[in-house]
Amino acid sequence: MSIIRNRKSIVHTGFTLIEMLFSILVICLMIALLIPAVLHSREASRISTCKNNLRQIGIALQSYELRESCFPIGRYHHFDRRVNNIPPYCLNRMEDRSFLCNILPDLEMNSAYNSLNHMSWMLMPENTTIHAIQINTFVCPSDYLALRTLDASLSPRFPSFSPWRDDVARKVARASYAGIISTTFVYALPDMKLNCKIDPREVPLANGILTDIGPITQASIGDGSSNTMIVVERAFSVSDSGRFIRFGDNSQWAWWFLSSLFDTHVTTFYPPNWSIRQEINTSFQFLSASSMHTGGLNVLFADGSTKFLRDSINATTPRDDISKYQNKSSGVWQALGTRNGGEIIDNDSF
Repeated sequence: MSIIRNRKSIVHTGFTLIEMLFSILVICLMIALLIPAVLHSREASRISTCKNNLRQIGIALQSYELRESCFPIGRYHHFDRRVNNIPPYCLNRMEDRSFLCNILPDLEMNSAYNSLNHMSWMLMPENTTIHAIQINTFVCPSDYLALRTLDASLSPRFPSFSPWRDDVARKVARASYAGIISTTFVYALPDMKLNCKIDPREVPLANGILTDIGPITQASIGDGSSNTMIVVERAFSVSDSGRFIRFGDNSQWAWWFLSSLFDTHVTTFYPPNWSIRQEINTSFQFLSASSMHTGGLNVLFADGSTKFLRDSINATTPRDDISKYQNKSSGVWQALGTRNGGEIIDNDSF
């Protein structure tokens, strides 16, 4: 007797090796396409936030100008006898509070402004509180080093005498934006060599808006407020590139509450992002406008408008072998930095 056994056919379901490899390839291609798009979207968002920060600063500067009938002066100097009591008084000069400090009430940051001790120098212990206050409006989200406070306890910029307690941490916050002071390295301030008078050669060089001389009003901007930059990006993170010489500890600069060139001011002497485009830089090139955005930077004009200017904007490359009194800057970039240079600028040129 024969036995017939019925076998059910077995069907295997799943991926073959070739199908699996093909699927992995498709996924990898999708990731390769999506990652740049996501990164570009995030950077576009950061650029937008950066522009918004500049707009807020612009509104605050306009408010300050309406209230005080002039823009804030660029560099304040304080004369604190506790630091140096040797005459003449101009020998005792020290950079004091920045223009960013003066517009705090116009940014509705009265608590930060009220923490200032206006009777004392900004680096005295009485003003410790303001040093570590991080103002988000003053920081570009792409400027990664400026997003956090750094310990500056060992900074030689602080006075070394007894009012400082050793147990007080010296935390400092930074800014990603700086005011245009001039087209060159100007010093239109009382000079010890001239019996505390201002060198008359320096006065015409102070051709920015947030500069050493004043008062500067909207009406005094002869070139037009829509053609004159007042604040630009100056990224603190460029000091982390390793291409700077004589720069030293990068915790020493870009303190938002001080008014020195290395803190909250730049010149248009160098083209935009010059410090990034050069292979080797001196610390003085940190005085140029810069950003961590690709291909350009955001700027604020005196009328409150903001624009993203490309690195390719027409700009004179300065000569370092001649006197600043002979160095004539004629590029569009330099012209946008002067308030009364008399240049005629086509809007299509920037």
